Amino acid sequence: MAVQISGNDITVPRDGSFTRNVTIGGTLTYEDVTNIDSVGLVTARTGIEIGARPGVGASISVDGNAIFSGIVTSTASPKSFVGVAATFSQTTSDTGPVLFLKSRNSTPNNAAIHLQSYSGADNFQVNHGGEVIITDKISHAGDTDTAIRFPEADTVTFETAGNEQVRIDNDVQMFVQGASRVSKLQLHREDVSIDADDVVGQITFTGRDSGGAGIQRVGAAISAVASNNWDTSQTTGYSATHLDFYTQAQQSAYSTLTPRLRISSAGLVGIGQVTPTHMLHVDSSSASDSTATAFFKGRIVRVDGAAASNSPRVNFSLDGTDKTSIMCNRTDSSLNIETLTSAPIIFDTNNTERLRITSDGTINIGAASPTASENGQLNVYITTASGKAQIVHASGTGGLRLAGTGSGSGSNLIFSNDYNSGTFSDHWCISHDGGTDSLKFKSGGTGGDQRIQVKDNGHIIAYRGSNGNVFEYYRVSTSLFVVDNLSNDSNTRMRIRNPGGTINYNSAASDITLKKNFESWDENVLDLFKNINPQKFNFKREEDGTKKTKGFIAQEMVGSFPEAYNKGDEEDAVYYFDPSGMVVYLMKALQEAVAKIEVLESRLDAAGL
Repeated sequence: MAVQISGNDITVPRDGSFTRNVTIGGTLTYEDVTNIDSVGLVTARTGIEIGARPGVGASISVDGNAIFSGIVTSTASPKSFVGVAATFSQTTSDTGPVLFLKSRNSTPNNAAIHLQSYSGADNFQVNHGGEVIITDKISHAGDTDTAIRFPEADTVTFETAGNEQVRIDNDVQMFVQGASRVSKLQLHREDVSIDADDVVGQITFTGRDSGGAGIQRVGAAISAVASNNWDTSQTTGYSATHLDFYTQAQQSAYSTLTPRLRISSAGLVGIGQVTPTHMLHVDSSSASDSTATAFFKGRIVRVDGAAASNSPRVNFSLDGTDKTSIMCNRTDSSLNIETLTSAPIIFDTNNTERLRITSDGTINIGAASPTASENGQLNVYITTASGKAQIVHASGTGGLRLAGTGSGSGSNLIFSNDYNSGTFSDHWCISHDGGTDSLKFKSGGTGGDQRIQVKDNGHIIAYRGSNGNVFEYYRVSTSLFVVDNLSNDSNTRMRIRNPGGTINYNSAASDITLKKNFESWDENVLDLFKNINPQKFNFKREEDGTKKTKGFIAQEMVGSFPEAYNKGDEEDAVYYFDPSGMVVYLMKALQEAVAKIEVLESRLDAAGL
């Protein structure tokens, strides 16, 4: 063996051994070195390939340190490194990896790290392509009952305290469950300062477009937003937060999601309204009339209230001001439909108004608004020629009641038939007189002339104009009495008896008990008859002809026989003849004629004729 020294280089052409220390201040260059046995430090700049011992690919002794700046490989089969309690560590100044293992095969699924149990079962594997494979679960050191588990195909679970808490399966379903506690899914914002309108947590629903571009689209979102600045000094409890629900119509370009529903920090729900003022506040100001409605199909909307404290109410507003309201009155459970302004309440059927209640309490059925001249508390309009208003009671015991309030008040039922330009002319009226408790029938409305009166005692009074003849009819026992009340003497003028026969109390031949202030009648009645001028004539309603009626002129008869003729109260009244008034004149004239005949007979007897 020879050692060649040339300048600063030492060359050993053959095997050599050194029994003492060899100190090399420069670089030790070697070629085709197959074995290195070193108790100290070995530094390899281009890598060390370690051959195999029987049954072992390579063995690294742990008596010292092996530092490799290149790659360490094993060429034997099986390709493995054997070590006991080996520790890979860095110095404090090192920045590279502690352990660097690299697969020299370019196939992605070839394992870079492959751990097996003693029996050869796979426990852990890291593939060249970056895939990590475990057999069952990943557990937390020092807390083995906290784990990520793969219990079955296409399923991953998360465990705490040995119990499954979250499961995600192949159907993209996520189950959150708790063993003894209430299940919770918590979105946490790690921030030391949360101000008003800050998003505390958000769930966003996204997906790829269907047009082939693969652009991610945002569909909807749910956000928890701080209602005010959170108190940073508050260690426990809750802070004011509202919940917003966002959607957006189909857009050709990105657009901010629009808030559709808000649940305020006070529990108020706003639909289309971000500042709700009621338990349910629906704002349709941004919608058309066709869509600004709440639609419920096959469901019941229930509004609850505490009977002892408040009345459940649904308010309708325009421009932020309440206009109408539907309320269940907590006092008597009645349903109150209210307008909060002077507007009316209108009921429609078939898109046509049928009933209206105005602000002053007037009820109009069949028409929107009568004029002031016809306006009553209840107005019913019949809009068709064949229409009619009727009140029907199923049992036959009901009816229509017209009533006044207070002592002595009455009520009226008025009949009109010539409605013109919003004005009625009252023709007939049925009036109840609260003072006398009688029923009156009038022509010309409430202030017109009374024609018939039915008194509370059953008597019927008939009137002929405001100052005409007045007769009272009533029945006593088996007789019908007719009383002339024109002179307010209440004298009976006629009695109609049930078996038959008529007693005329107003006739000249009535009972003496009906008369008073008697005087002798010395008038020469025969001379009155001498002044009568009988005529033949035609009535104006008849055609002219030779056939004429024989009679008298009433005006010529009135002066001589006033009891036999009467005249009505009308302006165009005519005289009419009362035959009963002529009876007394005929009887008196007959008496005078008989007396004269008797005188003549006495004279003839005295003359012997």
